[in-house]
Formats: sequence, C-alpha cells, structure tokens
Amino acid sequence: MAQAKGKGKRFDAETSTKAENVGPAGAGRERGKGKGKGKGKGKGKGKGKGNPALDNAPEKKMLDEIVRQQEENKKKANEVMDLVNAKKKEMDDVQAKMDELKKSLDSIRTKIDGVQSGKEGINKQITEVKARVDAKIKEIDDFKKAISQSGIDLRGTAENMVKNGARMIDEQISKLESDIESGMCSNNDENQKVRKINKLKTDKQQLGKLEKKVNTLAKDKELLDSLHTQIKEIKAGNSDVFDERKKLNDQMTALREQKNKLNEEKKKLHEKRMEFLKKNDALSADYKTNKEKLDQRWADWKKEQDEIWAKKKEEMAAQRKAEAEERARRKAEREAAEALKVPFEDELEQCARLTQYLEGLKPAEGRKGKGNKKTAFKHQLTVLCEFETLSLVPPQNADGIEASMAQVATRKENYLKLQKEEIEKRKQAAEEAAKKAEEGAVEEAKEEEVKEEAKEVVKEEVKEEEVKEEV
Repeated sequence: MAQAKGKGKRFDAETSTKAENVGPAGAGRERGKGKGKGKGKGKGKGKGKGNPALDNAPEKKMLDEIVRQQEENKKKANEVMDLVNAKKKEMDDVQAKMDELKKSLDSIRTKIDGVQSGKEGINKQITEVKARVDAKIKEIDDFKKAISQSGIDLRGTAENMVKNGARMIDEQISKLESDIESGMCSNNDENQKVRKINKLKTDKQQLGKLEKKVNTLAKDKELLDSLHTQIKEIKAGNSDVFDERKKLNDQMTALREQKNKLNEEKKKLHEKRMEFLKKNDALSADYKTNKEKLDQRWADWKKEQDEIWAKKKEEMAAQRKAEAEERARRKAEREAAEALKVPFEDELEQCARLTQYLEGLKPAEGRKGKGNKKTAFKHQLTVLCEFETLSLVPPQNADGIEASMAQVATRKENYLKLQKEEIEKRKQAAEEAAKKAEEGAVEEAKEEEVKEEAKEVVKEEVKEEEVKEEV
C-alpha cells in the first residue's frame, strides 16, 4: 500500500470502498496463468475466450465509467492527503519547539524548586519557633490568672512583670505577717493568713522559674524576626528566575495556540477528503445495481451451459456405474478363489512330517538291551523349529516317542476341526459377499458419480471465472 509522509495513508484500492472489486467474479482480475487480459493474479488455467452475453452489455460500460470516476476521486483524495501530511509536518515542527522549550522550563522549575525547598525549611523553622513563643506566652498568661487570685496584678512587659510581681508578693507577705504579729487576729484568721503567706511564697518560687522562660521568649522573638528577614531576601534574590519562567510560559502558550490552529486546518482538510470518499460510496451503490444486472446476464448464460453439461453428466454416470459393477464382479471372483484355498493345510502337513519323523526314531524290533532306550536323541535344528511351531517338545530319548506321537496326533485332530469350521465360515461369507456385491456396485457407482459431479462443478467454476475475467 502506498503511504504518504507522516502517519497519514493515501487513498488506494485497499483503503477505498469495495465498489471496484464487486464485479462478476472479481471483474478486472485474471485467474489464468495464460495470456488473459486481466490485471490481477489468478490460479486458473487457460486464456479466457470472452462471453458474448457480457462483452457488449450496457451494464459493463456503466461499471467501467463508475470505476473511472472512482479513480478520479481517489486521486483528488490523495492530493488532499498530501496537504494533510504537510500540516502534520508543521505540527511536528511546532511540537519539537515545544519539547525544547519544556526542557528549559523544567530547568527553571528545578531552580524554583530549590528556592521553594529553602523557603520551606525556613518556614518550618518559623513554625517551630512560633509554636514555642505561643506556648510560653500562654504559660505566662495562665500564671497571671493564677496569681491574680492572690491579689497580685501582673501588668506591663514581660521583663517588668517579673520584677513588679516579686515586689508585690513581698509586700503582701510583710502585711500578712504584721497582722499576725499584732495579735488582733482570731485563731481562724491567723490560720488563713498563714496559708495565704505559704501560697504567696510558692507563687514567688514559680515567678522565679518564669523569669527564665521570659528571657528565652525574647530570644525566640529575635529569631523569628531574623527568619522573616531571610524569607524576604530569598524572594528578592530570585525574582529574575520567576521572570524567566513567566517569559517561557508565554512562549509555550503561543506555540500551543499555533499548534491548535494547524490542527483545525488539518481537520478541515480531512473533512474535504471525506467528501471524495462519500462520493465513492455513492458510486459503489450504483456499481452494485449494475453489477446485479450483469450477474443476471451471467446467470442466464450459465443456465444454458448447465443444460449442456447435464447431458454429459448422464453419459459419464452411466459409464461410472458400469465400471463399478465390473470392479465388484472382479472383487467377488478374488474372494471366491481365496475361499477355495484349504485352511490349515500347512499345519496338517507339519503334523504329518513330525509323525513320520517320530516313527523313524523307534528302535528296530528284536534289539535287546536297555541302554538303547535311554540314549539321548540329537535332533536337527529344523526338527526343533517344527516342534516349537506346534508348541511341542521333542522326545529326549526313545521312552518319550509314544508320548510325542500322541501330542502330535492331538494337534492334528484340533487342526482338522478348525479346518472344517473355517471352510464352513468361508462358504457362508462367500454367499453373503455374492449377495452384497450387486448392492455394493450400485453404491460405489453413486459415490463415483458424486465425486465426478464435484469435479465438474470445479471445472465449471474455473470456466465461469475465465469468461468473467474477459468481461
């Protein structure tokens, strides 16, 4: 498939509508390997000699005109696609500039992040110091409220508060001690004043501890002022960095607007291209209508050809039936000949040979002496193999001859019995085979007829394709 620059795809036979491939049997493509006039590649054979029913049909001329118009629309669509790809190229260039600008912005952001990190560290320290200051102020306020119950009013700055508080506590204690020493107080009053004096002494001790916190409070306030000053200096020292970031952000905004404008232009070109594609879709509908008419002409011609082929098929079917009957007859003859062969003939002959062999091993009459009967036999290999075939063991000496002959006789009787059964079975099978031979011949003829019909269908399709390709 041809492909334009960028990611856009040009309009061709694969991306267009299917109209140009809707013709009878794929008009415009050649199936034959011969000298047909089609443009495509095919698998059939022969040249294709044309079809009088389709060569001069008005529908065929209309199809050719539709294909011509579609080719023209495809050409225009491809020209628009080239413009679309050009816009895409411009957008890619703008995007490349945006990517470079983003790198600069990332660098500026890194610097700003470093500044912000420093500010965050200082702000964190400010938060911690302010928390300590607030805690100390609260503690001082709580102490003021508590000591006010003793009639001590602590006002003024933190430094003066400690000095004035100690002085007022001393005055209160002196006054209470004077009242007690005057002897004018009752026992109950005197006890209350003693408790009050002890409370004031405890408050004075707490006031001494508070003095240390008042001193550290002043240092924390100085530290807060210093930290706030550092924040102001950081902002002032990095104003150029923030100005550079604003400048780069403005440039990025301008590039985005340029890219969006190009994208809108590209969308309009796509819409224009789609107009040509829609025209081709409309032409495809006309193509389909004319194709149906042309296909009807083809169907009429094909019907005529089918009648010609039908007669030929009947002749071929009769020939296939006769051939099937002849094959069935020959098969029955082969099976009958096989049935005439005597079963177990080899085994019976083997029993006869072994019987004769054992008779030859018997000692001659009139011989005396026990030593001859105990002498071990030395049988030949062929003899041993024949005994083994019948699953028997040859006699070791003359004492075992009679037993071996009895075993061979038993084997012979068994084989005679099996021979009789097998002959009866073959006879029945031959009768059944003869009966089914005729039926089988008919069925085989039918199967051959189906196969031949399938072959003829394939041949007809090839011929149809060859004729249509000429159209």
